[in-house]
Amino acid sequence: SDATEKQAAKVKQTERMIERLGEVAAPRKEWQLQFSILAAPRSGDVVAVAKDAVVQRGTFQLGPANLELRSRDRVAITGPNGGGKSTLLSMLLGRLQPTIGSVTIGTNVEIGDQVVVSCGRWDEEAEDVKAGVDPITSLSNQIWGYETNWGSFAQFALVDHYQLHPKPEQLTWEAAAAYMLTGATAWRMLHGWEPHTVQEGDAVLVWGGTGGLGSMAIQIVREAGGVPIAVVSDESKFEFCLQMGAHGVINRKEFDHWGRLPNIDNAEAIGEWMQGAGAFRNKFSEVLGRRGAPKIVFEHPGEATIPTSTFLVDNAGMVVVCAGTSGYNADVDLRFLWMRQKRLQGSHFANTEQCNEFNDMVAAGRIDPALSRTFQFDEIGLSHQLMKDNEHPPGNMAILVNATKEGMTDLPA
Repeated sequence: SDATEKQAAKVKQTERMIERLGEVAAPRKEWQLQFSILAAPRSGDVVAVAKDAVVQRGTFQLGPANLELRSRDRVAITGPNGGGKSTLLSMLLGRLQPTIGSVTIGTNVEIGDQVVVSCGRWDEEAEDVKAGVDPITSLSNQIWGYETNWGSFAQFALVDHYQLHPKPEQLTWEAAAAYMLTGATAWRMLHGWEPHTVQEGDAVLVWGGTGGLGSMAIQIVREAGGVPIAVVSDESKFEFCLQMGAHGVINRKEFDHWGRLPNIDNAEAIGEWMQGAGAFRNKFSEVLGRRGAPKIVFEHPGEATIPTSTFLVDNAGMVVVCAGTSGYNADVDLRFLWMRQKRLQGSHFANTEQCNEFNDMVAAGRIDPALSRTFQFDEIGLSHQLMKDNEHPPGNMAILVNATKEGMTDLPA
């Protein structure tokens, strides 16, 4: 039949094509990743670099200063009183940003060191960075592994030198992986926005006290001598917050005024909202142990809580926000903001100096990573699903990538 003949022709054609194929001398061997790391100087060999750095204070001007300070350099700074010696030191230590120009602070690791990685990246040659802006506010800033292609769940990853910080020797790999993202973010929020930095005796309201951010914020406030008051969604979470150092805890489920503000022209609805916000303010004072308001509100839920936060924060206090986990349409009654001269401040991760400062606190044992659960590599999806469903345990979580088991503090023998 025609169908049989056509099929036979196809078979012959295929056989002829096979005959024309070249023979393979040997089977293809399984591919193996092979590479070598060249020797290099310490990333921290350059401690600080000043480029056309000028500090202007009234009629006083220091600079322009151009210098490179390297590891093990010995430097003597001389000059008359008022000549700018302390100003220069503060600038080289990263405590003072130049008015014009730039100062770059180096890290302190070399190839072979055990390190933790911070997630803030920027272009060191960007015009705004060279002009002296805080690099985490640069237009070139990106979050590593989220806005870039180099992620922390890979066995090998590409980072910039300033992202590397010494791993605290006492920590396991999983604990060392858990704290930098949330901890450095919280550190900048509480120590990065002068004059609204947490001071001894300051009351601070911390939303989401059992989360990764909240568990770090409570400890940071505690170590500064402040009074952290945590907010959680269930009384079963109180004990964790108290262990972290919270002075007291509020159960937000006792209140129902959360969400966007009613229309300002709806007097009845506004009155009901004010009643709820006032009850929350009274609860804060009760937990604080005295009548008062927080100097700082540590915000990240956003839409559900911003109206209450701006109402509650003290006169001339600050609401500092790094996220909008409940939504981005956050309403503010501007009357409370301008008449009480309050500050609503956005904050995004941290710069190199702030990461260093926070890392030193962890290395000194003053901040605990609050590691609650460690996942195997094939459980990456599970860990993210738990976060999405708000079913994750208190504190921070980690995932083993190259580490073969939990509890390791060094490389395998």
